[in-house]
Formats: sequence, C-alpha cells, structure tokens
Amino acid sequence: MRGSPSPPRAADSGRSAARHRSSVLVYSGPGAAPRCVAATLAAIATHVAPGISVREISRAELGNPAAPWSHDALALVMPGGRDQPYCNDLRGEPCARIRSFVEAGGAYVGLCAGAYFGSRRVQFEPGTQLEVFGERELGFFPGTAMGSAYGGFEYGTDNGAVAARISFVDDAAVETGSSHLQEPGRTTRAYFHGGPCLVPDENGPPIEPLAWYADQADAYAGGCGTHGAIAAAAVNVGGGRAVVCGAHPEMGADAMIGGGGGSESVEDAEAEPSLRATLRAHEGSRASLLRTVLAAARVPLRCITVMSYGALLSEKSARLTFPSLTNFRLVRVRGWRRVFAHPHSALVRVGLLPPVSGAAAAAASHGLDTAGGVLEIASLSAEPCAHASMVCAAFDVRMSAAESSAFEAREREYVLARVPFEPLASDARTDGGSDSGGGWGTMCVAADDATARAALGAELYAEVADCVGGTVWGWSRRSLLRPACLYLRHCLLAARAAGPAVERDLLDGTLLVDRKTTLGAYLHTRDEHALLDEGQRQWAALPDDARQLRVRFGG
Repeated sequence: MRGSPSPPRAADSGRSAARHRSSVLVYSGPGAAPRCVAATLAAIATHVAPGISVREISRAELGNPAAPWSHDALALVMPGGRDQPYCNDLRGEPCARIRSFVEAGGAYVGLCAGAYFGSRRVQFEPGTQLEVFGERELGFFPGTAMGSAYGGFEYGTDNGAVAARISFVDDAAVETGSSHLQEPGRTTRAYFHGGPCLVPDENGPPIEPLAWYADQADAYAGGCGTHGAIAAAAVNVGGGRAVVCGAHPEMGADAMIGGGGGSESVEDAEAEPSLRATLRAHEGSRASLLRTVLAAARVPLRCITVMSYGALLSEKSARLTFPSLTNFRLVRVRGWRRVFAHPHSALVRVGLLPPVSGAAAAAASHGLDTAGGVLEIASLSAEPCAHASMVCAAFDVRMSAAESSAFEAREREYVLARVPFEPLASDARTDGGSDSGGGWGTMCVAADDATARAALGAELYAEVADCVGGTVWGWSRRSLLRPACLYLRHCLLAARAAGPAVERDLLDGTLLVDRKTTLGAYLHTRDEHALLDEGQRQWAALPDDARQLRVRFGG
C-alpha cells in the first residue's frame, strides 16, 4: 500500500548499537547555508538530553575514512541550503560512509535541502529555470521529494517563504513507537522556503509519516492520506533511522531574517514582518515539531524547563497544570521584570471578571476615572529590563500532546521565550537543600497586539480583545489598570508559601502598569486586607464544577 505506515519497531535493534554514541553532527560543508547551520546547532542543543554534544562536521571530516565520527555520533543532520552541492561534493565514498553509518545504528536527519538529498529521487520546480530532476545516491526516503511545496520560491531572498501550517504527531508517541497509530494532535506554523512534499513510492517500503502540510493538498500524486501532503517522515534503514522534513522546525522567527534558499547574505532585517510575527507567535509548538523529528531519529531529548513568576509559583498549582513535573525549584532570572500591564482576559472570558467596554478602556487608558473607578483586571507579564531580576519557579516536564496543547492555548496571548536562569543565593532558599544549577527555560513574556492577533487568529483575537476594551497589550502607562484581586491573591499566597525572600521579591520587584509603583507600595495604599478579602470572595464564588480553577487560585 502506497505511503503505508511503519509497523511498531521491535525492540529498536539500532538502539543497542547506539548506546555509546554521544554526539549530533551538523554538516557545514558546501551547500549548507550558514544561517541554517547556526540555527540547527542552536536549536538541537536546546532539546537534546544532557551529555550529548552538538557540533559541526566539515566535508573533510565527513569524507575521511580514518575519522571516528561514524562510531561516536547518534545522528548526522544535513541542514537547509542547496541539494545539488551536497550531491556534487559528497558523491561516492562520503555517501557510502553516510549509508554505512545509518545502517549500523546511526540516524540521518535531512531538513529542507537535506530532505531532498536524503530521498530516492528529486523533482524540483518543473518547467522553470530552477528545474531539477534526478535520482539521489542515499535514497533513504523511498519516494520522491517534490518541491517546492509552496509557490514563489527564489534563491537568495525570502520570496516564497511562508509560515506553513503543519500538523504533526507528538514526540512522546514517536518515542513509544505508537506514532503510526496516532492522529496528528498538534499544529504549528513553521518557516518554509523551497522544501518538498514527500511522496512515497507505490508498494515501496513502509514509512512513518510524522507531519503534514495541513493547508496543502498533495497536488503531485493524488493525495497522501487525509491529513494533507506529507511534510516529514521517518524510515528504518538497516539498524538505523532516516528522518526527512521539508520545513524548517529549527528556524525561529529571528533566524529566518533575510536571504532564504541557502543564501549567505542578510538582506533586509525588516522584511516580512507579518511572517516573523506569525512565527514568533508559534515558537513553542514549532519547537515541539523539532522534538518530534529528533525523537523519530532516536536522539534522546531533555525535559522542557518551564519558568513561572506568578500563577505557578506554588508547586501545588504547578502540579495541577503539569502533573508529571519534576525538579521543582526556585531560581533567579536576570534582565526581566514583572509588570501588571495587561488584562487577565482568560478570567474575563470565563466570567470571573467583568468585561470592559471600549469607552471604559479608552478612559482608563488615559488615566481618566470611569464609572467603576479603576479596572482591577490586570494579570502579570514579564518584560525586558536590563538591570532588573526576579525570582521564578522552574520545573521540568515531558509534556504529553494534551499538556502541550493546553499550555499553549492557555498562554497564547504571550510570547514563549527561552531565557537563562541561575541558582538562587543561599539566603533565598527555603528548603534547606543545595542550590540547583543554572540553565535555560521557557517563559511567557509580554507580546504586542500584532503578535497576539497572529497567535490567536483574527476572529479569536477580536473576541478576546473585545471583552477587555479592544486591546490586550496596548494599555498606556497612565492607565487605571490594576491587578485582578483573585489573581493577585493567588500570587501573594504562592509567594508567601515559598518563603520570605520570594514574597519580598514579588512585592519589591513587581511594578504596576506605570512602571513606577511597586506592588508593595500599591498594597500599602490600597489596603492589602481589603484586596485579599475581595480575592477570597471571588475565589469562594467560583462554581463547584470549576474545581481546577478553585485549586489553582487557592494559592
């Protein structure tokens, strides 16, 4: 059957041969675009398990029979760039070494140009000056890489680049060998520029589809299933694995600026702002697609470290949201500060806070009193501030598809950013344990209305913004926006449970929308007890069927 999925892998025979392997190699020879190499190195290093190195491999090392790379590496990654220089420079012995490496238990990962290079044959831009047809020496993917999957491609520019809508299976399903049984439960927008659809041969060896172009029907060969044209797939090769992906799951919004299609130049940092805004709004799910690709290549993955500075400062609340979390600890993040500068639209949407009319929001935004006085509907966000720092909770999770989707849906008004953290000084610890090490984590940070609109879609953004006065992130520093009592109560209780140093950090380091008044000063003037009482009243008024909200906002 054409395009039939791979059966479950029996005991993964290649894993035993790969146990001593401890590196992922990214090819940087002729044909590899420097920006793709840099993005691939950085992205993979973010997600692999501790103890696995990620480094470049040159043409000279790849082709050297005496070089030990084939015994040490878990995977060889051929990044974006140009397929034909790969073919010209690696034909013969280098390709034979790559195939032997994979058959002996290694993995091949081909991204965009690397997907063409790793397929049995290529059909690119037929009928144009860019037309390429031909067989490929490696031939890992048993079919044809047909491109470009989207029109308008040009070498040397980002013309034809799109934020492709891609549905994919979760990395957990891939790791357990059950992805062939799974529906694509995740969707993202990933940078795409000139990559292929993957069309398997009729009656060819079984493949394992991993991702599909959700808005792109297979125009080449009558359809590749019900989910759209195949964007990524894996195949067993001897004792190893080959994974090919037509999009760029390694490319974040900033990495795609300028010079696409393997160009080595950066032409216009302001080009395609809407494309970059869309990509930035989907950073979290785009990273999940990369994890699926790596998991299919049997590359061990690290847990995702989630950072929280407000609602999940309490371990009890964090465990409700992420039941499988491990290594909950308190850390310090430098260069960021907390601000109550946007409405808690989620609480407004579910009716726990009153909606705000456009007129009231406009008046409050200019510091004018409204019929109801100040608007106590604000939530926390984090924004860059060079000389600031704040205490955060950090915890590690291996998110299931459901947890990832719920997390992204709940926080989609924000940008999910990767930020560095460091251990707390010993005087801030409350558990008597030793300081944990530093690292990087994923944190919800302030966005703008354009980014939120791209993340939510125009219709949902309008629904969200309408209930909070027409704007989520556009509130001025003069506005009468103030913390929502229910949410503020939860943050205070969580910080107090974490200890005096954390409570002090929250009170002294958190600012109101004016970026001048600290939370501690606001509570002093506003009557903290009255605010807490109001928050308690709102919490007690939560319906019985809102059990999760009752626990989460219980501190």
